[in-house]
Amino acid sequence: MTPKSPEEILQETYNKVSQIWDALCGVPGTSDKGLLGRFETHCEEDAEFRKEYYKFRRQCLAVFFFLLGTGALGIGVWQIPQLIGG
Repeated sequence: MTPKSPEEILQETYNKVSQIWDALCGVPGTSDKGLLGRFETHCEEDAEFRKEYYKFRRQCLAVFFFLLGTGALGIGVWQIPQLIGG
């Protein structure tokens, strides 16, 4: 096994670093975003999902508390069997 010259070691190191860079940041001139770009897209989608989820949750709680406050839930539920049973 012959020892490698410093230029060969430097070129191998550059190639490996370039592969790591391409995997993390994507290949320049292509649509590949790499891992960091995909993670950023995931975070944006997650933020939108959470925003919509909490909006839906607030609406559900508003309906629940409205029904509870008007008596449709609570004591009104116990009167349903009396109405059905006669």
